[in-house]
Order: sequence, then structure tokens, then C-alpha cells
Amino acid sequence: MDNLSDALKNLDNKLSSKFSTTIKANSTTSDFNIRFPIPLVLDSTLNYELGLLWFSTYNAIYNIGAYKFEYSVDGKDTESMLTPGAYEIPEIGIELKSLTGKDIVLEPKISLHKCILKMKGVSIKFSKELADVLGFTANKPYSAGTHLGERLVNINNVSDINIECDLIQGCYNNGVSSNLLYSFPSNTVPSGYKLTERMNPAIYIPINRKQISNIHIRIVDQNDKIINFNGENISMYLHLRQV
Repeated sequence: MDNLSDALKNLDNKLSSKFSTTIKANSTTSDFNIRFPIPLVLDSTLNYELGLLWFSTYNAIYNIGAYKFEYSVDGKDTESMLTPGAYEIPEIGIELKSLTGKDIVLEPKISLHKCILKMKGVSIKFSKELADVLGFTANKPYSAGTHLGERLVNINNVSDINIECDLIQGCYNNGVSSNLLYSFPSNTVPSGYKLTERMNPAIYIPINRKQISNIHIRIVDQNDKIINFNGENISMYLHLRQV
């Protein structure tokens, strides 16, 4: 009886003062580790869960890389490339005009979700990467005049921001077991603006180990590709608690 009483008393003590701690993390990359010089050892007889309280960075996601194109003026072929950045369709046209010195205009055909290309005194061929964004055919020569893209525009290459954490378990992404801690749309603020997600209330997910010396974080898009925030500081605040 005394043993049972002591066990119940010990259990009551554990439950009346539940473990709770926060973990702050900063990184300039989207694939990083949170290291614990002294491992955090949790009670093996109890259950714990992790939640994300907030996530913050600047929306410095580029939708255009150093994509190549080739243009021809008076029979002379020249290869050039765009400056990486966050562009809208007309801004890509402005960049093409600046690089070629010729009259080039790109306009969105919103009703068709396609792009219109208008040129004078120049012909152009797009690399696959740029053609995929604008909806034109890769390496096809487009002469001076007006052309409508053959395919839909794909200007927004990142639609989801997914935060993965190897400390958790029991999540699913498209029906597949995953360690997805949180997910939200990428277009909540324009490019260059502060991007802050506050979870209210936070969603808590069971953890998968009781001794923590390292937590691996990945921030990926809808295709499981690491998102490049171009060196901007990424901050997040995690809450680990006893159930």
C-alpha cells in the first residue's frame, strides 16, 4: 500500500507541475540545426509535444534566377541572362529591354493566364527556365512582332512555405507520413516585406524522442525544395511542453 501511495504521490507531483520550455532559433539558411551543448533529457514515462509559436523573416524569395536567353539583332546572335530577383511579368520585359537595347514588352493576358510578347527590331529565344515561367516554348526563335505564349504563365514558383522538424511525428503531407510542423501560403505579404506568422492558438504535435541534443529544421516549398530567402535572417519560437 505504501508503494502504491508513493507512486500516486510521485505521479501527482509530475502532473501538477508539468514541464514546459521554449526554444528560440535563428538562421540565414532554410536547412539548419538547433544544437544543445547539454542534451535536454525528458522523463521517459511521460509524453511531450512541440508547437510553433511564431515564424518571421523577410519575403526575399526570388521567382527568377540567372535565366539565360538569346537574342538576335541584324543577324548577330548574343547570349545574355536576367539578374536574379522577384519579378512580375512586365518587369521581366523591362529587364529584357534593358539588356538588349531593343523595344521589348511583356504583358499578362489575364483572361487566358498567358503572356503576350511584343518586340521591334529583335528576335529572341528563351532558355527552358525562362520559357517555363513565361509560358513560351524553350529555344524557339520568336521574331519581331506580337506573340501569345503557348502555355500558362508560372510566375509564382513557391506557393507554400512548409516548416519541417525532425523532433515531431504523426503528421501527414498528401497522405504520406511527414514531420511537417506548420504550413502557410507564401503570398501573405509582397516581396521585400516582413513576413511574420503567429500561431494563435499553436498546433501541438507529439515528439519522437526523450533525449534532445539536436533539432533539424527544413523550410521547403510545395515540391519539397529548400526555399532560398537570400540570406535574410529567419527566426522562430518553439514551445515544448509535457502533455
